[in-house]
Formats: sequence, C-alpha cells, structure tokens
Amino acid sequence: MRKGFLIATWMLLPLFLGTGCLNPFSPAQDNRVERGAPLLKPVSPDNVLQNFRYAYQNRDLKAYESCLDENFQFEWFDDEKGIWESYGKAEDLKRTEGLFKYFNKSIRLTWLGEPESSIEQSQGDNPFSETRIVYLVGFELVVLWQEYPAMGEWAHGQAEFKFRKDENTGFWYIVHWKDESEF
Repeated sequence: MRKGFLIATWMLLPLFLGTGCLNPFSPAQDNRVERGAPLLKPVSPDNVLQNFRYAYQNRDLKAYESCLDENFQFEWFDDEKGIWESYGKAEDLKRTEGLFKYFNKSIRLTWLGEPESSIEQSQGDNPFSETRIVYLVGFELVVLWQEYPAMGEWAHGQAEFKFRKDENTGFWYIVHWKDESEF
C-alpha cells in the first residue's frame, strides 16, 4: 500500500510543480513586460516605447540604450532653480544605470492611456532637416529598493518623446525626452 502511494505521489508531483502558484481566480497582470521577453524591432515609435518599458522593468541598460538616438537629449524641470535643464545620452546612461542599480527590487512603468501623437519638422538651417514623430504619454513609475514592506518612490505625469527615423535602417529612436513628472 505504501509503495503504491509513493508511486502515485511521484507520478503526480510534476503536475503540482508545473502549476506552481497558479490562482485561476486572480486576473492576469498583462500590463507588465515579462523578463526575458524579446525586444521588438524598432520599426515604429510604438515598438520603441514597448522596448523602453521593457528596459525599465527589467533594469536592462543595453535595451534602454538601444531605444536612444546618438543625439539623444533628456530634459526636466529643476524645481529648485526654477528652470528647464537637460543633458545628453552619455550622462543619461550613467544616471539610468544608477537608477537601475539603486532600485534593485522592482521597477514598474505603466503607460496611462494611448499616447497623443503629432508630427514635427526639425528646425534650423540644416539642409537635411527631418520629420519627427512626437508622443505625449501619461505614465506611472514605481521604483522599489525594498519590497516588503514596500519602500521606494512613485512618480506620475506626462512625458514628451520625440522619435527620429534612421533612413539607413528604417528604425526609430528617441531623440528627445521631456519629463513632466510629479513626485
């Protein structure tokens, strides 16, 4: 009898292990990008935003960098100085790497609604002026350095992303990000 019980247990064990902690009554959380999910080809601004979100949630600096144009600029309002500040790609990558390392438990980035889009012609005397796609996107960002009890930061607001299409590859990149978030 005991031998039959052990055989039945070993036969059913893979079934129980395979289901893990599945709760059929809990709705799926489809607003998260899964770890290890493949990056999308950046053939549209929408794909770039999806890759951007993946990079944040997985703290993947290489994936994040692949979203940025070589002339990328980040812009934010400095409340203490009362002015808009900006920096380029190299500084942004250093700061983002620090963010990914410091908030090492969880980063959740959620886009709120559909982005508002418009078209912008780049300005200047450059004979190679280009058309850019501009997205105004609502977002919520939660970053944790400790999960239980939850300790971290929360921000929400609007971000303006300007995308440039590389004519050689057909891929889109973020050339400008204006952060209008509130903490």
